[in-house]
Amino acid sequence: MNSIADVSNHSISELVSLQGRTAVVTGGGQGLGFAIASRLAEAGAKVLIGDIDRELAESAAKRLASGSPGKVIGAFMDVADSASVAQAAALATNELGTIGIWVNNAGIFPSVKVTEMTDETWNAVLGVNASGTFNGSREAARHMIDAGKGGVIVN
Repeated sequence: MNSIADVSNHSISELVSLQGRTAVVTGGGQGLGFAIASRLAEAGAKVLIGDIDRELAESAAKRLASGSPGKVIGAFMDVADSASVAQAAALATNELGTIGIWVNNAGIFPSVKVTEMTDETWNAVLGVNASGTFNGSREAARHMIDAGKGGVIVN
C-alpha cells in the first residue's frame, strides 16, 4: 500500500506551482478576497485584484507585488456591471496573459434587519451576489474558450 507523503514542512509555493498562470479575484481588495489573491500570488500566479474601490485594489496589489514572484495589478471592477467586468478581464489578458483562474469572491450583505431592508438595497445585494457571479463566470468562460484553453472558475 502506498503511503501519503508528509508535506507538513513545505510551503504552499513548494507544493503548488501556478507559475505562468493568470488569475482574477473579484472583491480582492480586502478580507477573504485579499487572502485568496495572496495565496495565488504566493504560488506564482500573475494576479489581477478587482474591486469596486479602485484605490483599495491598487493598494492591495502593491502590498502583494513586493513579495510575490508574479506580477500583481489592481483594477476597478463593479461585478454588477457586465461592461466593467469585461474591461477588467481585458486588462488582465493584456497585462498578464490568458486568464486561467477566476475567483468570484465579491459579495455584499448590508447590516440591516431583513424586515427593514429596502427594495433598492436588496436589488444591490442581488446585483453583486447573483448577477456579479454570473457576469464574472460568463466573462471568464469567454476568455478561456477564446484562448482554446481550460481554466478554473471558483464561485
